[in-house]
Amino acid sequence: MRSGVPSAVIYGACKGAVDSFTRGLANELAPEIRVNAVAPGVIDTPFHEKVSTPEKMKQFKEGIPLKKIGDAIHIAKAINF
Repeated sequence: MRSGVPSAVIYGACKGAVDSFTRGLANELAPEIRVNAVAPGVIDTPFHEKVSTPEKMKQFKEGIPLKKIGDAIHIAKAINF
């Protein structure tokens, strides 16, 4: 979340911290240890059924280059890889 959504300020700041931490640790530990993070965008989960209207989900989708919201299985496969 890089757009600074007013209702998710702390969430966005934490996600930014994880990104910065991951990059710093990757530089510090390379080349002996590889450091990666998985930081998905909008994922179709029960969370969004409770907090996101269909209109909001459509807005999210329009902001994604492939115009597709991910599924949890996509994240699981990335982590498994």
